[in-house]
Amino acid sequence: MQLERKDEAVFLLLFLAALFVLFYQVEGLPDHPYFMTATFLLALSIGIFFIYLPRMTKTWFQRLVVVNIAVILFIPIVEGQKWLWFSVLYYLLLSFLFIARAIFLQRKRNRGKQ
Repeated sequence: MQLERKDEAVFLLLFLAALFVLFYQVEGLPDHPYFMTATFLLALSIGIFFIYLPRMTKTWFQRLVVVNIAVILFIPIVEGQKWLWFSVLYYLLLSFLFIARAIFLQRKRNRGKQ
């Protein structure tokens, strides 16, 4: 296994471990399984995005975003309207992925011109 692949695996495992610790530290969170699932999916998607950003294709990025938009949309529907602010927060986090990808692609193009 190449060193880069090992680094990606280690980062992903550490990220998942941190998520599990977070889920067990918050009281009452198991009473909201859809919220836990949506949070886990969004956090995992953000982690995967940054780990695989140099090799991520436009199609892969679009699928990642569409799935997260759909999952986040259902948080206030499934858990209740008091969870709406979490959806807004998660959409804000998701919007930063677009900014990060645009900056990365711009820098990649600028390096290619030099």
